[in-house]
Amino acid sequence: MVFSDFDGTITRLDVTDVILEQYADPSWHEVEEQWLRGEIGSREC
Repeated sequence: MVFSDFDGTITRLDVTDVILEQYADPSWHEVEEQWLRGEIGSREC
């Protein structure tokens, strides 16, 4: 069985975070922090 979790509800490791860590510019961390603080919405994030 394979589980892919894109929103952190069923696994400890989120697939989106793994993809971002591997391929995205490191500045994505700041954008995620803004989202976690409620400064931007999920669409902006």
